[in-house]
Amino acid sequence: MARGAHWLSGGARRWLDDLAHAWWKRGMLARLRGDHRTSGGGREEVLVAEIERRTKSLEAVYLGNFAWMKGPSRDDEAASGGDARDASHVSRACRVLATHQALSPFFPDTSKMVDIIREHEGAEALASSVLGAGVAAAMMMTRDPTALAVRIVRALAYDHGDRGWAWTEARPGVGVDRGSTGDRRSAEAFAGSAATGIEPGTTGRIGDVGDDDDEAAYAMETSRCLYHSLFAAEGVPGLVAATCCAVDGEAWFSRVPARHGVTVRRTESLGAGDGRCVIRVERRRDARRFVASNGEYQGKGS
Repeated sequence: MARGAHWLSGGARRWLDDLAHAWWKRGMLARLRGDHRTSGGGREEVLVAEIERRTKSLEAVYLGNFAWMKGPSRDDEAASGGDARDASHVSRACRVLATHQALSPFFPDTSKMVDIIREHEGAEALASSVLGAGVAAAMMMTRDPTALAVRIVRALAYDHGDRGWAWTEARPGVGVDRGSTGDRRSAEAFAGSAATGIEPGTTGRIGDVGDDDDEAAYAMETSRCLYHSLFAAEGVPGLVAATCCAVDGEAWFSRVPARHGVTVRRTESLGAGDGRCVIRVERRRDARRFVASNGEYQGKGS
């Protein structure tokens, strides 16, 4: 599938990446400075400099040739080249790996090490709170929370692209959790356009989900992940628990009130040993929800 242009130019994305790295560096210095094992005598500055040095060395390997992204997907022929999206994610993955390499001697507990990395790769408390509040506010203001949730989840696939990942979307009917493929399409192909698959002025139902179903309104999956591929190549696949959709996607909706009648869940994960990552947007039949077609509430007790 030919990949459309990202909404950010390469230059704008690099500027944002530089800004994000400066924020990461500030937070990591503060984190190391607050631990006796990694502070004192300028040790924290030395460790951060070492992480940056290792990151550049890893980038020289993984940005020099994108062929390692290849996986079992219909997009294999396009997997040997990369763009600004791929470079951005590869650089972030290299920094995660470099952080693990540099700090593991000080934090031998693997779960603790993953938690530290995760905190500075998208799960930082203040940033997560602000992002969660923004999504919750958007859900409150929209006339169709389900459609908005689908747009946001599709945007994740669009930002990932189709070289490092192989996101496909399925319009789920009965048996979506039992491996039913439904109507599968490249998730990115639809995320990049104004179309959402949910027509304006409708309730936002997708596929065969009925009035009495508490099932997925939308699902997308991938059997390939850039982060997982890179970490697995380095012998540490478990590091994917510190980044990618472990901190994006589902986490964005953590502050959305139940009254909106929609939840987003990651039900399967490559990092957990599953054969794919699956993100589902689910409509809850027992929640009072706003219906865009007639401007009235419906649901249990209505």
